[in-house]
Parts: sequence; C-alpha cells; structure tokens
Amino acid sequence: MTSSRWLGCLALVAVLPACKPEQAEVEYPPGLTEVRTGQVVADDVYVPEDVYIPGIVLAPEQYTIPGESSLQKTDVSEMQDLSDPAMLTKHNGTYSYGAADGDLIDLNAEKDFMFDDVRQGSIGDCYFAAALSAVLYADGESQAVRDGMIREVKSSNGLVTRYAVRFYDAWGRPFEVEVDHQIVRRDGKSLYMRSSDTVVGAEEWAPTLVEKAYAKWKGSYEIIGAGGWPGDAMHALTGGTATLRWISNMSDASIVDSVHANVVAHKPVVAHTFSDTSGVDYTGSGVYANHAYTVMDAGTRENGEKYIKLRNPWGMTEPAGNGADDGIFEMKLSDFRRLYQGLTLGGNLAVDTQAPGAVTDLEVLEVRPDAAVLTFTAKGDDANVGMAAGYDLRLSSSMITNDNFSSATAVAVADPSMPGTQETVTLTNLAAGTYYVAVKVEDESGKVSSVSNVVTLTVGGGTNPDAVVYDFESGTQDWAATGLFARVTEQNDAMFRFGDVGQDNYDVGSRPVGTLTSPVISLTGLESPMVSWEHLAAVEAGTEYDRAWLEVSAQGGPWTTVWEKTEQSSVFVVESVPLTAYVGQNVQLRFQFDAVDGEYNTTRGWFIDDVMVASQVAPQ
Repeated sequence: MTSSRWLGCLALVAVLPACKPEQAEVEYPPGLTEVRTGQVVADDVYVPEDVYIPGIVLAPEQYTIPGESSLQKTDVSEMQDLSDPAMLTKHNGTYSYGAADGDLIDLNAEKDFMFDDVRQGSIGDCYFAAALSAVLYADGESQAVRDGMIREVKSSNGLVTRYAVRFYDAWGRPFEVEVDHQIVRRDGKSLYMRSSDTVVGAEEWAPTLVEKAYAKWKGSYEIIGAGGWPGDAMHALTGGTATLRWISNMSDASIVDSVHANVVAHKPVVAHTFSDTSGVDYTGSGVYANHAYTVMDAGTRENGEKYIKLRNPWGMTEPAGNGADDGIFEMKLSDFRRLYQGLTLGGNLAVDTQAPGAVTDLEVLEVRPDAAVLTFTAKGDDANVGMAAGYDLRLSSSMITNDNFSSATAVAVADPSMPGTQETVTLTNLAAGTYYVAVKVEDESGKVSSVSNVVTLTVGGGTNPDAVVYDFESGTQDWAATGLFARVTEQNDAMFRFGDVGQDNYDVGSRPVGTLTSPVISLTGLESPMVSWEHLAAVEAGTEYDRAWLEVSAQGGPWTTVWEKTEQSSVFVVESVPLTAYVGQNVQLRFQFDAVDGEYNTTRGWFIDDVMVASQVAPQ
C-alpha cells in the first residue's frame, strides 16, 4: 500500500453532552480511511499516500455571535428525531444536543454554502474542516459538488423532515447519511463546526450538519476528532483521489505551478504544517504546528516574489499584516517552505453523469372509496446508488406514456428515501373513475429516470358501499378519548392527536398514556372486513418506548391486540388490518398509547385520521 506520516492538528476547544437514545443503526459502506487502517480489506481499492493529522486541541473557545438578522427560519414541525453521533468522551455529561432557530443556508448572506462559511470548532478535525473548505472553494460557481453535498428532504406538505449529506465510499460511489437539525451546544451555541454566517437567533446549519453526518458515518465525534487524513476527507467529500506532495521535494516553481493548476482546474488543495516536535519555530508567525490549512492559490508578483494564499479553517488567526482577521492570508513562498511540510492535491470533483434508476415495481396496495395507496421500491441518484432528490408522480384518466407524461396531473409526494426502501404514497380526494399512475425519479442535477411501469386503479362507482368512515370533520363521531388524546384541526383537517393540548409535544412531566375508543361497529354484510386508518407517529421508534397499538373487542368481550407501531413517520401513512375473524359480529376498536416513561417526549405525538371499516377491495 503506501506510507503514512504523523502530524498534529490544532482545534479551538470547548465541551459537549450525552446523545439521545440509540435508534436503528444504518450500516454505512466503508470509506478510504477504513481500508487504509485495515478495518476493511478491499484489494480493489487504491490507497494513495497521505499524512495523518492527530487531533490536538487548545483551551475551550469562547466566541461571540453577531447581532440578529432576518434569516429565514425552517419550520421543523415535521422534523424527524434521528440518532445522533456520540460527542467527544470528555464532553459527555457537560453539554447536550439541542435545537435553535435557523436554516440550512442563510438567504441573507451569500445565499449559498461557501468555503468561508466553514469554521472549525472545539474538536481536532482540522484535516476535515480544511478539506471541506477546500472542496467548496474549488467548486466555485459550478456548484457541481455542493448542490448534492447537503439537501433538505421534505414531506408531501413541503416541510423539511431531515437532511441528507452525500459522501463517497472507498470505491468512489455516492451514498447519503441522514441527520436532523439537533447539534451539540455550549451556552446555546454550536460547540463543534459552525458557519461564519450564523447570527444571534438565526443559525446557518450547512457546515455543522456536514460535520455531524461525517461523525455519524465514522461512528462518533470522538473518532473524527482524534485526527485523520486530509486526502481521505477530500475523497469522502468528492470521490476524487488526492495526491500528497512533500514540499522539501518540490522546487519553488513546482509548488506555485502545482497549486495554481489545481485551483484553475477546480481541484481542492490542503497544506499541513510540521509537528510541534519538529524543531520548527512557529513563535509569532501566526501559523500553528500540527494544523491543516485550505490553499486558495499561488503565484508570482510583478517584482518576481512568489507567494501562496491560504485559509485557516478556524475562520480567524493568521499572520500579521493580512487585513481583517478572517483566517485568509498570503505569505511569501520562502516562509511557506519554512513553516509547511506538505501539500495534498485533490482529484477531480465528482460530476453527476448518470440518471436515477427507473421504478419498475409500482403497484396498488389498497383502494378506498375516494383514495388509493401505492407502493414501490426507492431507486438511487445514480441508477441504484445514492439517494435521489425527488419524485415526479403523475395521474391521468388515460394511459401514461413517455410522450404524454408531462401533461398528466402532478401529485405532491414526499422526497425519496434511501435506495431499496419501500415507499408508500396515498392518493386522496379521488373522484369516482379509473386512473393510470406512473412516476419518474429525479436527482439534484436535473437528471430524470425513464417512466416507471404504469398501474391502473378504480375508485368510487359502488366500491365499498357499506364502508363505515370516520373522518372526524363533523366532530368526534362518538369516539371516546382519554388521557392526552383529543380532537384537533391541522391545516383545515380534523383528526385525533395524542399530545399536550396547546403544546407541540407530549412532555407532561410524567408517563403519558391515553386511549381512543370507537363506538360499536357492525360488520354484518361486510365480506372479508378490514379496518384501515391514516396516522403520523412523531414519537420514538420501536416498541420498547412510546408504544402505540390497536385493539379489537367483539360482542363486548376482551380486547385483542391486532396491530402495533414499530417505526416513526414524518408524514401520514396508511395502515390496514383484516377483521375476517369477526365477520358478522359487532366490534369496537381502541387505539392505545403508552410512552412507558416521562423522557424524550418532546416531539409532536401521534395523529390518527380517516378510520374506515369496509370490505377488502382487491387492487385494480
């Protein structure tokens, strides 16, 4: 393979908290670092020479955020509560994850995610911060990388449910890590990476969440804060292979020409200093040992003096005489030679040339009197790799083809999930008739898949004439609620919610429970009866905590559990349960919720709507 060298990395320090309860873990592919360190054996992966920069931290950093701005603030009412990476061990118990008003990108600043937004925080990952800043700088006006680096994932209502951050595995294949907006905070401010555009009351989250996703991929902030390889970080961010050059082996002309050629070609460049045991004296230089810097350019002045331009990923601290203390500075090449040990020259930025894969298994899962439920397997951004950016689902009363797809009626649906995930789409308020449905998959660069297979469905026209429907629009419809269950109206739609009235949570300081019980329902005349309902479970996942389930009682007898929640949801999904065991009988339904404890009850709760008991209808 290749040799590795050891250096030290400085960070501006502070301290953090314990993370939230672990949820189902995603198995991420290995990166170049995992192959380099022998954690994963992959003989088909080329591992270039690189330099390891271990994490060394300074004293806790104190910083002041500028005054308040009119930054657009993201509506986080549908934000999922995802698992968070563990913070640095020494920060556990001192600081904690928390939320604040903000947005992914400050639309009042550059209206973009820029290289000078990156400010390393109280963690020794200068190799990653410098590489991220270098990649954004190289991306320039093309936005080829940052358009897909981090993006919002929205529900069918257009509200953000989570953020997807793109990385590249050891083979250069794209994939996503999903995170929520919660970040580790000290005195209400971000403790680790933050944005230069953040102001009081309005944070810019992009750099913070990219670092959070990197920590989640690698396993924890402790792992990425213990140092790493800048070339591997570049590869993780772009899929391009970097080259390490030792400055002592390069002529002045070679340094200037190599750096400038990379910059012109939109390739990232990072420089690193010597270790603090090397004998190099950094006193009064404004440059630090054991540190990585973004390289912005190199050239020759009119007087023949060669220079290099760099940026400290702290976003401040630089040699004297370079204007505002923003971390950006120029220095003579002779000084650069004395203070810096090596250059990491990044490879080409990834260019998206492949369209998303086409859906081939679209099918009708359920038909209701004025609605239908569809399902299909999520495809990738590049064929079946990486997460796609959107779906274009169309509905028509006539057959859909490639030629007439755009003229069919568009239906708003939630953004895609990870490839291979089973997607569910509910079509509502359908007039009686037969419909044709198809979908295309879109990526962030505008590439679109071919049309999926086309399905047909028929609603109305006598379908389920004996259905009993509870939409709660006219009132409770004789459903009895206890505990935190109450009828509410959300966006002009009535439903029942388990949650603290007047609050966006069910955090009442104790173990919240409740029941929602139907009136007696006769199944007489219903062939193969079933119950279906729409619900949104903005609660903890799994069945150990925040239990939610449905019971049935026949003829006034004991209650039998027929369904139980296993997953969270950020949008309404349809569930259905056969009631064939109760044909011809009188039954009651009872939804139950039990938080099990009084902790982590800060999300919106459980919403239930459109309960229907009817004969099962075969997909059309």
